[in-house]
Amino acid sequence: MNFTPEQEAILDAVSLGDNCHVEALAGCAKSFTIRHSLTRIPPNRQVFIGAFNKKIKEEMEKEVAALRAEWTGPAFAEPKIMTLNGLGHKAIATALRRQPELDTDKIFKLTKETNLKKQDFSDCMALVKAARMAGLIPKGTGGRALIQDTPEAWAEIADAEDIDPILATPAREVLKKSYTLAMQGIIDFDDQLVVSTLLFGTYPKYDVLFVDEAQDLSPINHMQVRNAAKSQIIAVGDSHQAIYAWRGADSNSMRNIRSLRDAWTDLTLSVTFRCPSTVVRRQQSYVPNFRAGPDNLQGSIERLTEWHPEGGSNSAILCRNNAPLIRLAFQLLRSQVPVNYLGKDIGANLKRLYVKLSKNGKLELDTVRANALAYGQQNPDKIDKADSLIAVLESFSDVDSAMKFLGDAKKNSITLATGHKAKGMEWNTVYHLNQWLIPSKWVKEMEPDDSGLYGDDEPPADYGKSPAWERYRSALAQENNLRYVIETRTKDKLRFVNLENLQ
Repeated sequence: MNFTPEQEAILDAVSLGDNCHVEALAGCAKSFTIRHSLTRIPPNRQVFIGAFNKKIKEEMEKEVAALRAEWTGPAFAEPKIMTLNGLGHKAIATALRRQPELDTDKIFKLTKETNLKKQDFSDCMALVKAARMAGLIPKGTGGRALIQDTPEAWAEIADAEDIDPILATPAREVLKKSYTLAMQGIIDFDDQLVVSTLLFGTYPKYDVLFVDEAQDLSPINHMQVRNAAKSQIIAVGDSHQAIYAWRGADSNSMRNIRSLRDAWTDLTLSVTFRCPSTVVRRQQSYVPNFRAGPDNLQGSIERLTEWHPEGGSNSAILCRNNAPLIRLAFQLLRSQVPVNYLGKDIGANLKRLYVKLSKNGKLELDTVRANALAYGQQNPDKIDKADSLIAVLESFSDVDSAMKFLGDAKKNSITLATGHKAKGMEWNTVYHLNQWLIPSKWVKEMEPDDSGLYGDDEPPADYGKSPAWERYRSALAQENNLRYVIETRTKDKLRFVNLENLQ
């Protein structure tokens, strides 16, 4: 294999047993580098690769199997590839000496026992999740809490989540019952992480531990890495792609993971093999060492005042928020443009609506259309959905053809996704929809208003360093990172478009 100098440096450091801290920028072949690093590790070493999600895990397993099949060099280590949730599950099973029962609705069921209604019910569940992922353990439960169980701690978590602190009382009871069930072997996905590190869990030990997407790890994940890494750690991530603080990730994970070892070898993957030169130059004000590979396309960037998506499966429309994408999806379906909405099956949703409004196909089309019109009028938030069903039914000569179109909507279709869903993916053409949504409204509202606070006096030396300012700057950085993620999904064309200008 011909490796770049940066890749060679990483492979050499891995072979020497160094703890490696790798800043791998967008499209810079980090997965390729990770799997080829395995060839530098002797077969008698126990190796673990932590994947960010199940999809990445499965892709890495296939890639390592393909590498092993074509490899003609010395034998190399066989890695254990798992998600960090899977690693935590294994630690719990080892401690229990049996497989735990996975109940993904556990918190919902326990919260239902509180008899809270509507918004309070949802807020209580959200507060339980936030407290658990923050590492708060109710007194009397045991374990080692990261945050003490005090009224002040609950109030701070509730404030950060914009939840009424009065819900701390029922949330605390739900969390306590949840941990009691966990000790009996009934867990959910969050327990796989939290229970295995803070309550009980026997982690396997690995000589070499790779952790991918290290920028998106939470403090709990850092503890997992500490528990499972016997000696060498290779942390690979991109600080500029840290976009998951809203779901518990450490916004400074790449920096804070350094606390797990005294010494690190700092390495980079800065040459992108994906992004066109024009897009790379645009990012360099934000990521100065980002460089385009010698064979990358020149590419182009345009702001379109009138547009219609082109390219089918080679294109994607990405946006900060879901709402504009949902409206766009229905508009495209009305024009018989098939869409693949990551995280939602629009075609299947419309088919279900048809079954409901037609009484399982028993009613005439005219009656179904009338029912759909009434449904939209009675449910203002579902007008787009009702109108889309009407348009699809009117566009085809018979119901079977219309339903076939909805069933085939993902074939040769343009992808619609939020920036968070699009992470790790790439297309020839990327349309950035409603670019002005970054930074989001809620982040703009976080900015502390200190104007006029000091009159003619000089502000104090610690001005701008309050917790409120720190939270604002952290949230704003996540938004800027999201813009970088969206724009670096393209291999050729980047187009800035607005929903109202769709032709």
